[in-house]
Amino acid sequence: MLARAHEWLRRPVDLVGMDACLMTMLEVAYQLREHARILVGSETVEPGPGWPHDRILGELTASLATTPDELAAVVVKRCVEFYAGSGQEATHRLST
Repeated sequence: MLARAHEWLRRPVDLVGMDACLMTMLEVAYQLREHARILVGSETVEPGPGWPHDRILGELTASLATTPDELAAVVVKRCVEFYAGSGQEATHRLST
């Protein structure tokens, strides 16, 4: 499906975000390498609630000129902040 989006756009998709456990494994990233410019997600198991979508989308809607690179950084930052001090670890990293 991502390959079709790549074909339709005539360029790689700007950002793919994975908000589920173990989706951002190296093998998956390898399969997406030609079809997505940025991949953001957890390195291991994600905490149960997943991403704080309200905080991420709130920041995006506050600045509609946000670039894909900036949005990816926002996802990582908000996830890490959301779980700080909760006893649950957010292992989100950004790969470009």
